Amino acid sequence: MSNFYPQFKAIIETQFGQEFLAFLREEKTLVMMTTATYLNRPAIEALIPVLEERFGAQLELIKNNPKKPDNSDNPNNPENIDYGRLKQTMGHMVKVIMEEHGYKIDQNNVKIPEARSSIFSRATRYRKA
Repeated sequence: MSNFYPQFKAIIETQFGQEFLAFLREEKTLVMMTTATYLNRPAIEALIPVLEERFGAQLELIKNNPKKPDNSDNPNNPENIDYGRLKQTMGHMVKVIMEEHGYKIDQNNVKIPEARSSIFSRATRYRKA
């Protein structure tokens, strides 16, 4: 995990973070991200339908039961994850994976079409280094 920024470590180490990281490392996921990149789209955009199918219930639970400001236990969100921070962490994880495969940032803050933006409205686009 040395390639990940320390500020994302707490979420990456959660059960959800580890499941998402394993998903990102799957060959079919890499193919989807590199294909999106080839088509000049953000890598994570191609993953949205699979994310909804595979992690939708967990994401909804985290989204609808956000981390409490006082850091007290929230039984509906067992890992006490903030949804906004989770999405940032997911984007960072994609960045690290893409860089590991020879890509670099082409443009940040690329708008994802509304028809596909259920989780992310903007994301980073990459290009081959």
